Amino acid sequence: MLRAALARDEDSAKPQPKQEAEAAAAAGLAAVAQYLHHLGLVQQLLQMLTALGPPPKPKQQQQRELEQQQGQSPPPQQEPQPQHQQPYAGYRADVVAVLSNILLGGRQVQGAVMSAGGIELLLNNCNLDDTAPMAREWALWGIRNACKDNEAVQQYVSQFQAVDAVQTPELDRMGVQLELDQMTHKLKLTKKPDGQVDVTVDKDE
Repeated sequence: MLRAALARDEDSAKPQPKQEAEAAAAAGLAAVAQYLHHLGLVQQLLQMLTALGPPPKPKQQQQRELEQQQGQSPPPQQEPQPQHQQPYAGYRADVVAVLSNILLGGRQVQGAVMSAGGIELLLNNCNLDDTAPMAREWALWGIRNACKDNEAVQQYVSQFQAVDAVQTPELDRMGVQLELDQMTHKLKLTKKPDGQVDVTVDKDE
């Protein structure tokens, strides 16, 4: 419901010049976002995300890391790490979506989210979550909204550096390897050696 309330409804707008319509829609959206912030919704959303913890690593990535640690031997059975159970599938994505849209409320909301550690929470949720795949896309949208027309947030985000490269099944099927340059901390794609394209299908599929 909140996602719908914060979404732009361009079809219902009265006919008017494009720039005026966009400005009016942005002003209305910002007003709703600021009102929800004053009601304490931002703090509540941050608490909900904190309680969830970071997204668990994808199953295939966990298996790959275990194989590397065990010298390519079959990974041992391990107890799953405790995770706060989501009330329903996609719960994480919904929480991140509302927070990301509220960030369109302007500098006051952007500053409040940054001060409360919300930027770090959004960055953590940029990792893929098998139980809520759209959470990553909403988190990226949230980072974009947090940085919009706000140099303070932009500088704050720029201080973070990549610490690891996550190889996904999609990259394996494409035959490319994601690597992190330890000197520049920049990510780069390299082609895998011939014959190393992974076309393994998940047993659960």
